[in-house]
Amino acid sequence: MLCSISIRFHALLRNAIVLAQLINSFNTSYSLLPTPYSLLPTPYSLLPSMFTLELLASTHKRIQYHEP
Repeated sequence: MLCSISIRFHALLRNAIVLAQLINSFNTSYSLLPTPYSLLPTPYSLLPSMFTLELLASTHKRIQYHEP
């Protein structure tokens, strides 16, 4: 039973990630004419990728050192 809950949770998480990526790609490609200003990376646009890298790094450390 625990295994089926885990599989369902992973499927739900995967669907949420795919949906977030779809919304993100729609938002970034939703400008009719790209202007030079819109092509410049802003601090706000860099936040999600930095957060993802930080999350991956902390997860890797936890797995590496077997922290709870």
